[in-house]
Formats: sequence, structure tokens, C-alpha cells
Amino acid sequence: MTGRVTDDHPGAMPTRLIAALASSAVLAASLTACGGPGPADTCAEAFTILKDAKIDPQQWALNRGAPVSAAEGKQKAEALARVAALETDDKDLQTSFAHIKSGGQTYQDELDKLAADPSREPNVQLAGAAVGFFMMSLSQRCDQKGFKP
Repeated sequence: MTGRVTDDHPGAMPTRLIAALASSAVLAASLTACGGPGPADTCAEAFTILKDAKIDPQQWALNRGAPVSAAEGKQKAEALARVAALETDDKDLQTSFAHIKSGGQTYQDELDKLAADPSREPNVQLAGAAVGFFMMSLSQRCDQKGFKP
């Protein structure tokens, strides 16, 4: 025996087979990790959620998110939370979702306080304006990613 590794010993075939299977498993895991939805697909999902909740980012920005009713405001805040919870590997979209999450939470908090204190309407509008800005930013980022909202 010379110390060289050869394929002519009795355990060579199972060893090579195990190595081939292991490399196949690593390749499959890599492809699965990269196989998530692309940025345009994530944008499409976000804007479907907004559309289903009857949220038009441009219109929202114009009226500063002022709800017609408390129930409508709550429903819209829940839709914003669903958008903010979307997952993506795209750093730009992650930033937009984080801003929408933060702004949406502030908006929800102000809506909750508005029920007890009607003088908080300007706070709701201010929080709504911020969310509108964040949605417009998301719209621009999605446009750059190949999705036209």
C-alpha cells in the first residue's frame, strides 16, 4: 500500500456514491434557497393585498390615510401589516416593508387613540401621510424591480 487513495478497494463504490449524493443534496438545498419568489412577484403580492383592501397608495397619500370610519381604518391597518410581513431576500423591499410596518403600527396606534379623543385626528393624518410616503416608495422600488403597480 502506497498511501494513495484508489478506487480499487471493496468500499470504494459506496464511498463515491455517498459523496455524489451529498453533493447533490447541497446543490438541491442551494437551488431551493434561491428559488423563492423574485422581487417582482413579491411586489405583485404586496399590491394585490393593497388592492383587495381598497388601498390606492396615491389616493392614500393625498388624503393622508384619513379613514371614513374606525372599522375601515382598522381594516386598512391590518392590510398594511400583511404587506409589511411579506418576506423577500431583496434588501430594498425589506427596507420598504420595515418602513410600512413601523408606519402602519403608528397609524394603528393613533387610530386606537382617536376613538377616545377626537382631537387626535391630526395625528392620524400625520401617521397616514407617513404611510402614504412609504407606500409610494415601495411603488417606486417595485417599478425598478420590473413590477408596474
